[in-house]
Amino acid sequence: MRKFYLLFAFVGISLVSAAQHYYNAPPVTPSGNPGNLNSDYEAPLGNGLPGGWTDIQPSSHPAWTASQTIPFTFSFNGQTFTQIKASTTGLVTFTTNPAAPITNHNTIPNSSVPDNTICAWGLGYSGGFSNDKIYTKTFGTAPHRQYWVSYNSYNNQSLGNKCWTYWAIVLEETSNKIYVVDQMSSTKNGCSPLLTIGLQYSSSSALMVTGSPNIHPLSSTSSTTVDNRFYEFIPGVRPTYDLAVEYIQTNVFQTSSTPVEVHGFIKNYGSQAVTSYDINYTIDNAAVKTEHVSGANIPLGGDMWYFHDSIWMASGLGLHPLKVWADNINGHSDQNVYNDTMYKTMEVMGIFVPKVAVHEYFTSSNNIDCAGAMDTIRKVFLNHPGEYTLISYPMQTDPYTKPDCQARATLYGVDSLPNMIVNGINPMDPRFYNEIYYGDFKAPSYISVTPHLSRSGNTVTATAAILPFPDWTNPTNAMKIRVAIVELITTGNVGTNGETKFYSVFRKFLSDINGINQASFTPGLYVNISKSYTFNTGDVENMNNLGVVVFIQNDVTKEIYQSGFAQINTGIDNPQSTTQGIISFYPNPAKSFVQLNYFVQSPDNVSYKVYDVTGREVLTMNKAFNSYGLKSTIISTENLSNGVYFLRMKIGSQEYSKKLIVNK
Repeated sequence: MRKFYLLFAFVGISLVSAAQHYYNAPPVTPSGNPGNLNSDYEAPLGNGLPGGWTDIQPSSHPAWTASQTIPFTFSFNGQTFTQIKASTTGLVTFTTNPAAPITNHNTIPNSSVPDNTICAWGLGYSGGFSNDKIYTKTFGTAPHRQYWVSYNSYNNQSLGNKCWTYWAIVLEETSNKIYVVDQMSSTKNGCSPLLTIGLQYSSSSALMVTGSPNIHPLSSTSSTTVDNRFYEFIPGVRPTYDLAVEYIQTNVFQTSSTPVEVHGFIKNYGSQAVTSYDINYTIDNAAVKTEHVSGANIPLGGDMWYFHDSIWMASGLGLHPLKVWADNINGHSDQNVYNDTMYKTMEVMGIFVPKVAVHEYFTSSNNIDCAGAMDTIRKVFLNHPGEYTLISYPMQTDPYTKPDCQARATLYGVDSLPNMIVNGINPMDPRFYNEIYYGDFKAPSYISVTPHLSRSGNTVTATAAILPFPDWTNPTNAMKIRVAIVELITTGNVGTNGETKFYSVFRKFLSDINGINQASFTPGLYVNISKSYTFNTGDVENMNNLGVVVFIQNDVTKEIYQSGFAQINTGIDNPQSTTQGIISFYPNPAKSFVQLNYFVQSPDNVSYKVYDVTGREVLTMNKAFNSYGLKSTIISTENLSNGVYFLRMKIGSQEYSKKLIVNK
């Protein structure tokens, strides 16, 4: 039976008009900017904003900019235009001589808004901050360029200058589409802009997104485009049949000779509910794989997962272009072919382990904005046991804050709470964390970290075995190995925000915050570290409730290459051996296969058996190696039913075990 899941419903519109000039698509799941033509970092000029942007900011507020020439002819409401003006209140108009803008935004149509105007109405200019700017820039090449009008570090009319927000209005050549892009917003001081989003054709005719004039931002504090959302306005009448591939969830990194399922989700932009369709893909421009899906029920604006039945067997190291598209909607041709197709470049690699993503969470028990953020994070983590690491840094007036917590915040430029940095290079608002984000952070790594933590009295000892794989390449800059002790659950730092339990709370960097210098690693050779620390009585709530996070970081780029976690007295996998044994067992849960990576210390015999919960043997393998080093084996689970199994592996005279979950 096919698996398909309805994700979320259509974000509505309010149309006040006898005739529809544009129709509105709902905000998309975070996937970059429209068309991904603009990948610029979102920041003030001189503080990270790339070149090429033109400052058109007026000197007063509220005010209009001077007329700006669009680099192409744009059609709007049955007319063609080559110039626009932008207001400091979030309006972009094609009207040549508009009346002075007003600051109090409201619903549209509205007599205070000029005819032929695009609204992100509700923005404000403080006048006292040099970062508050309106910029323009053109992306792409003719005849498919985009003209961006970007409101950088702006304020909100209702909240004044205590917050900042980034929005953009985008005009697209040829398609004459309009986008209102939600880029990022501060969470400091409860900042949450309230906007009116839509198009005003005249004082009596407009297209307004439902929720206006109180639309909140959906993006986070990330300066990258990964979390951006946009409202899309499409000229003409909504097609009856219009199905778009919105996302390819299949991980871009794959191991050679492993089966790969192509999956993601589609969105219905047509007025007719979709009950059947074809989903197609091709890799390397080879033969097209088509699967017909029936029994669906995707309403206007609805999303649904697709899982293609034709498995691609990854082969040939290197890059492989993937193309996915939908057609044959309810037996009809798609009436809008421009949004049918999505592309992704797959990379087939040698032996690797999954990167264990490091989540550095900055919070305070006395900050109301932090309440509930950890619950959101943990909902995602509960689906991925053992696949992540977490360090929660208490900040500000939290009773458990420490100077090292502030030092980590300074390293990343964290200036508002709550905040989270993933793998050292991905800032985001943890309140919006979800499975899509988690999937985006999944990546391979050519180095493994296997930690262990033990205790004697008030003294803890952390050890770690670090193994670089054959394809590991040392970065230009020297690396640091950091060892962080966390307390898994605390209750003694309750503050004023209503939280009563706190998770993975930072306690101490062993060897101090500067870490252990590591100039380079040699593929195939273990690096073993050991650090101890004696806590004073009362430094932690429960000495038996500690864990260790060990991670390798480049302090210049801030990227974290790999991490590992161990709870006190347990370690990970087989702590009795740091030079031989199972390195990784992935993916787990498995669908059609699991990759077993292990290290053989000397030429020896290797065998494994897989048992079900009744003790019945279901798989077996025996192999002799005449060399030592890292080895990899693919175990097929195609013939195994869903359930729990146990792997027992023997290398020479030593035995190891792992639990395997099959979930197809």
